Amino acid sequence: MTELQDQFFARLNLKKQQIVRFEDLNKIISAIAYEIPFENLDIVTGNTKEISKENLQKKILMSSRGGLCYEMNSILYYLLKDCGFDVKLALGTVYKSDLNVWALEEGHITIILNYDSVSYLADVGIASLVPLTLVPFTGEIVTSKNGEYRVRRKDTDKGTYILERRDTHSWHDPHEKIEWKVCHAFRTDPIDETTLNEVQRKVIEDENSSFNKGPIAVKLTHSGYVSLTKDSLTQVMNGQKSKSVITENHYRKLLHDIFNIEM
Repeated sequence: MTELQDQFFARLNLKKQQIVRFEDLNKIISAIAYEIPFENLDIVTGNTKEISKENLQKKILMSSRGGLCYEMNSILYYLLKDCGFDVKLALGTVYKSDLNVWALEEGHITIILNYDSVSYLADVGIASLVPLTLVPFTGEIVTSKNGEYRVRRKDTDKGTYILERRDTHSWHDPHEKIEWKVCHAFRTDPIDETTLNEVQRKVIEDENSSFNKGPIAVKLTHSGYVSLTKDSLTQVMNGQKSKSVITENHYRKLLHDIFNIEM
């Protein structure tokens, strides 16, 4: 077992394994969503560092922090690579389905895993909408606590494939037709750490970035998710959404109590 693997299992509160099998991956992917927050705190505090295996290990695995897609998916990529899987990082563009607009151009990083002649998308960097499971390129629909997901071939100027999600929660009106919504489009060309750092620079500096305006931290819970900004706490529990206004002192306490982050 490598040092990275050892640290990863400890961070996820999972039993350590000498050999990680393909069948173990969904358990690991799901655990990341519950244990490691999606957050941008280094950007808003001006403390970003170069994206590298060593820096991500120190930040996410050793310092109880989280990160954005290019950090979350990269650290998972390094783990999968360490475990002997055939994986590559790829560029994508998020689609804001609530606004019907594309987000920051090529501002998303995702993972493509090849196993037994089938390609899969592995993505732990979509905040509260993470699939919690591998999604095959075959078009097969996979289901998790977060809904139904599929990868579909579709040529756009953002890439050649799209990840789609359909909400399946029981609190919906059974007669309501739930539509598929695009999470992101992505390319299949492999990228390296140079591109990762270019994406980070773009997210930090571009006026179209959603993550350079103020702090946000998101983590799944077993009944929904919790989202914290400087001004508010949003909780979704069994489909019921509540939002409360908070003070700066309360923000720091919640950041520690919910996300185990000291700022």
